[in-house]
Amino acid sequence: MHTLRESPLEQRARLGKTPQGKALLELLAKYPTKRALAKAIGSSDEYVTRCSRMGKISMAGAILINQLGVMKKEQLRPDVDDWSVGQPGLPIGTKAARSGAHQALLRDLAISFGSVKSFCRAAGFSIRNYHDWLSRDKISNQGLTKILCISELSDSLRYRVEMESIDRRQVDPVDDGA
Repeated sequence: MHTLRESPLEQRARLGKTPQGKALLELLAKYPTKRALAKAIGSSDEYVTRCSRMGKISMAGAILINQLGVMKKEQLRPDVDDWSVGQPGLPIGTKAARSGAHQALLRDLAISFGSVKSFCRAAGFSIRNYHDWLSRDKISNQGLTKILCISELSDSLRYRVEMESIDRRQVDPVDDGA
């Protein structure tokens, strides 16, 4: 990630060196400002700025932009071969529900495995991920997928995790005001 402040000219030169960066520049050129692009795709200004700094659009962003008919996802992310892989986090434009449901689920999973450490080891993610999700009350899509892959998962916990996965897939990332 580029951390020093760079001029727009330097940013364009840096982005023009990769296929993802060139596609991002093409996308940015379709809108008068980054804020206009953010509004058009239903995201925050910070998301568009972060993409510019990183030099590419996220997979979730590419899928959303493709769905809106602005640009093809394959053009935005030529490095991605498998678009069927679950996306991390919430879809762009959705607000996280802070109901405490994921916190309760994480707590019950840790109790079921005897400790946070044992649960994280079985699922294949770090304790830091666990605590991040706990504090945000949001388990990422990849996290939910990893939890579902645990063979020792009880039927009741598996059902709860599956319900969270289904709920997440049913969220419409763009609110058209209807």
